[in-house]
Amino acid sequence: MGVYYCKTCKRYFYISSYWYMDKCRACDSDLIKLPMAFVDFVELTEKERQIYISEVLASI
Repeated sequence: MGVYYCKTCKRYFYISSYWYMDKCRACDSDLIKLPMAFVDFVELTEKERQIYISEVLASI
């Protein structure tokens, strides 16, 4: 399971590893695969998730 993020609509998605997806379901923009494992990401609070996502976006 992977965690993907859409910069356009600011949503994250959980997508099975065997189903590669590179476009957002909501707006058809490109998705970014977040480098954190799914099991670690789901343990974060919503505030921690937003901080993590902003750090990842800053490093791109």
